[in-house]
Amino acid sequence: MKILKRLAICLFFISACNRDETTEPFEEVQIRVLNAAFASFKNCKVSTYDDLYNYGDIGVNEYSAYHTFQKAYRYGYVELTMNNRPYILQPTDFVGETPLSKGKYTYKIIYSEESKNIDIQLIKD
Repeated sequence: MKILKRLAICLFFISACNRDETTEPFEEVQIRVLNAAFASFKNCKVSTYDDLYNYGDIGVNEYSAYHTFQKAYRYGYVELTMNNRPYILQPTDFVGETPLSKGKYTYKIIYSEESKNIDIQLIKD
């Protein structure tokens, strides 16, 4: 019995020593889109940093499926068609912004009557 205990302790220490401490944990940010505008989205594309993803068509008050991004911010580039009119939301840059932490988020896309354009509101799911 003492031999089994010692063997188990040795195996524990050996496995702990073999870990690669330099490897950073994989940070996963999942984002979906909510259409909170007045009409359906056609060909809705989102880029959170340098990865453009096509969410496809999204009906009014509907959510897309989640997509995993390596890096994302509270806003991003959005390109879509609504009522046969193209809309683009182009961020200037991400200077001063902090990347989102690991988790699930929703980009709520709204239509502003004032600016006659789309905008994003971030929701932590």
